[in-house]
Amino acid sequence: MLRSFAIPLLALLFVFSGTCLAGETVGKGPAPGWVDVAPMVYPEEDGDDDSSVRHLLVDYQEHREELASHHAYAKRLLTTAGVEDFSQISAEFQPTFQDLVWNSLVVIRDGEQQDRLAAAEFQVIQREGGMESQLYDGELTAHVILSDIRPGDIIAYSYTIIGENPIFGGRTHGFMKMSFGSPVDRIRRSVTWDPEARALGWQIIGGELEMKEETLAGGLRRISYDGLSVPETETEPKTPGWFLDYAYLESSDYADWAEFGKWANDIYRSKEPLPPAIAGICDGILAEGGSDSENAVKVLRWVQGNIRYLGSFFGAHTHAPYTLAQIDTRRFGDCKDKGMLTVAMLRHIGLDAAPALVDTASRGAISDGLPGHSNFNHLIVHLRLGERDYWLDPTRAFQRGTLENQYLPDYGLAFVIREGADKLTPVQPSGFAEISTTLHEIFDITDEDGNGTLTVRTVATGVNADGMRRTFATDSRSDLEEDYRSFYEQDYPGIEVAAPLTVADDAEANRLTITEHYRLKDFFTMPTAPGGEATASVYARSIADYFSTPDSKARKNPWRISHPVNYTQTIDITIPKTWDISGDPLSADLPSLAWSYEPVAADRRLTLTYRYKTLADHVGPAGFPDYRQAMIDATDSLFYEFYYPLGEVSTATNDPESLAKSRILLGALFVFGCLIGLAACIAFHFWDPPARETTAPGLAGLGGWLVLPMIGCFLLPILILYVTGTFFQNISPDGIDLFGGGETQGKWQIYYGTAVLAEGLQFPLSIFQLYLLMKRRTSFPYFYVGFAVLMLGDLCLNSFLQTYANADIDTATITGEITQSVIKLGIWGTYMFASQRVRATFTVRRKKPTASPPPLHTPGQP
Repeated sequence: MLRSFAIPLLALLFVFSGTCLAGETVGKGPAPGWVDVAPMVYPEEDGDDDSSVRHLLVDYQEHREELASHHAYAKRLLTTAGVEDFSQISAEFQPTFQDLVWNSLVVIRDGEQQDRLAAAEFQVIQREGGMESQLYDGELTAHVILSDIRPGDIIAYSYTIIGENPIFGGRTHGFMKMSFGSPVDRIRRSVTWDPEARALGWQIIGGELEMKEETLAGGLRRISYDGLSVPETETEPKTPGWFLDYAYLESSDYADWAEFGKWANDIYRSKEPLPPAIAGICDGILAEGGSDSENAVKVLRWVQGNIRYLGSFFGAHTHAPYTLAQIDTRRFGDCKDKGMLTVAMLRHIGLDAAPALVDTASRGAISDGLPGHSNFNHLIVHLRLGERDYWLDPTRAFQRGTLENQYLPDYGLAFVIREGADKLTPVQPSGFAEISTTLHEIFDITDEDGNGTLTVRTVATGVNADGMRRTFATDSRSDLEEDYRSFYEQDYPGIEVAAPLTVADDAEANRLTITEHYRLKDFFTMPTAPGGEATASVYARSIADYFSTPDSKARKNPWRISHPVNYTQTIDITIPKTWDISGDPLSADLPSLAWSYEPVAADRRLTLTYRYKTLADHVGPAGFPDYRQAMIDATDSLFYEFYYPLGEVSTATNDPESLAKSRILLGALFVFGCLIGLAACIAFHFWDPPARETTAPGLAGLGGWLVLPMIGCFLLPILILYVTGTFFQNISPDGIDLFGGGETQGKWQIYYGTAVLAEGLQFPLSIFQLYLLMKRRTSFPYFYVGFAVLMLGDLCLNSFLQTYANADIDTATITGEITQSVIKLGIWGTYMFASQRVRATFTVRRKKPTASPPPLHTPGQP
């Protein structure tokens, strides 16, 4: 890995390898005379700003002859969250060749400036942002926590970094970001240089901005940008690294790639002899008598396996490799060290090898930029055998395969460091055709209780095998086995490991095979009645990650996809009986990828095959809607649910005569229930309770909260008929037969008979309840509550009889229904007896009261 200013910084991880007082390493003083200091004039606080901070100034100026850069920032903290996030400031520098001088630190509150620089106590800490990636650079951070910072305060500060890495020999090449992900009131950028000392070229890439060019005192030249009210740059997720979201100012004093080649040759051309031990290894390879390609692979594998990857970018070693003797002694290094050692070993055995610089993010887009050292972040090896070119990456520690088919990404363009090199060279990627992963899940369900086994066989080839090989070399076998089991437990609870997983590594073919063995329980979800259908489902979770659906429906920029990918997942399910299921295949062929889904059912076996293969590393904006729809379709196909006939009636059909008897029995019971209900209705018709007194006669009418029970009264007869119909519908050739025999047949006859009888009883009562409602009879509130109690009792009885019949019922659901019924009864029962509207509305009696006769005349009264 090379240190490159063209790539984003890694996330910072604090490693307190030492702190020291600020006075020892951080200076304080005014800004150098060449700095164009921005006047400290800031707008009034904007009450409409809904963020936690307002960025007022971002200023970055370079002076190429002074080898210095000046940084100035100002921000207004708008909220408590803003104070928490931004009341500590810091600056990074390289102590081996740079000095940090803090120029100003001001807090502005209510228009008054408070100079905080003199009292500021900087802590200097070393934090290695790339430690987790085995990268160390020795960079220091000067950090200060400001006290007494309040919402509304402005923090303005500036500092100058003096010094530059001597590895560049005074040459310059770099990028300045011209906007950010947040709006900034003012962004300033400038580069100052002496045209007598260098010819500086520059350009704006990724946008169009107006730059100012001017001549300064002493003949110096400056290009500058002063942007006001710069809006935030709207970025999109998953944009390829070679696509620029932001605009950049790029500057370079390399006249062309030939001049860059001279600098690179001075850094990466070494005439140092191989250390004796490593030379002996090369001589041993030659003594084995292999071909040139075989010997090249042996050299590469030795470096990959014996020099561990660790980068130490101290001083000039941001770009310069360590000596071969140092690499041999330490047995570690980064891409530069491993690459240069590989080149030296290949040359020792007589092969034409050279180091080559690439950028893993920008790739071929570096041709759009200016020549310079910041274009690259990785070093690989170029090998020329006869008329053919090969590209080798010594950092791939677990790589296998031949020289022809081992994997190398599509790096686009490289600068091959040879004498006289003056141009970029296309890099030919390799090993793409060999990349594949096939995952075969074999479900063997051995009985109708849903017990069985799951065998998973994964075969990875090419770079996929390299990655899995690294995984098994890094993590313990037991941890991986548990991770794999947990992965399947998401879909198949209770899954257990039946045998240890096995790994077979065919290094010559670069093929890795992993086999997992599991025991399954309760694969089926059982029906609630005998002779019904069980359900089961499978989910193609392994391939699902490739089918993630983007949130947005359109794109302005390309959408990045992992490439190259060639993944196949096959799910085989074998069950105890023959089934009759089918499904339609699906597929999509796009410029960027192809995917397909194919279900095949035969006898007792169902096979689902999913395939996904990429053809490019991105999807263009024009093709994005089709890509998104393809991912939606693919995701919909991942879940497969099927039904499986179970229970006592497992033959193809029930006996027609038995089914007819079952229907006749249920029909007779329903009619009998209706007759009982009708008799009850006649009895209740003659019940004629007196009207209850009301204090609000004006509320009379079917309105207010009374509308809700009224709607329920209208719907109840329909619901009763629907429930009754489901009982009759279950009497079918592949469903329930109450006279088909079986150990629990009598219990099911009791359950079905009682249930249908109860529905028959309730049907005329529901019609009569509606009659009482519309007639506004005084008996309605009493009848309504009594009918609700009757239905609650029916629900409890239904639950008991299902359990009695050994049905697999959802206890939680039944309990919830009973609880809801009790709550509703309590609410509406109270309402019927307490509501003044009910009292005022239901006042009609079956017989009108007889009018009382006038009182008799009493003698002696007028």
